Amino acid sequence: MFKRKKDENRAGLSSQGQKLVNIDLPLFYRKQKLTAREAAVIRFIPHSMEHKITMPALSRMVDMDTRAVQSIIYASKLKGVPICCSRNPKDSGYYIATTEAERATGLVNLKHQANRILDGIMSVSNASLDNWEKMTGYEEALKDVTSSK
Repeated sequence: MFKRKKDENRAGLSSQGQKLVNIDLPLFYRKQKLTAREAAVIRFIPHSMEHKITMPALSRMVDMDTRAVQSIIYASKLKGVPICCSRNPKDSGYYIATTEAERATGLVNLKHQANRILDGIMSVSNASLDNWEKMTGYEEALKDVTSSK
């Protein structure tokens, strides 16, 4: 049962089987054209998941810091470029999906990331503003930290 629930969460489904993420782009983004800077980054992203490029390598190739490249990748995705990434430690990197199978594989990673962000939002939303220290055992844990020094 745990494995099934984990797979459902990675696929972007809540425990009730509802979609957590709306995947339709607003019309505003679909009508946007790429900038020259975005095109300069995209030209180094391989087509097909068989030949991925890591963020450090891509940043070096375009002579930009990783935050700038991440921002460009995000903006390009919003404009309709099917950029995906693999977070598999042995085979990580960015690629432009060329088949539905590649897109589906890349979307698993994005949906997993979105679900982790949503979990954080729900946790902070539901956290007790008055009792979080007591409810989480913070004070006891802090005593352990200070007594071990």
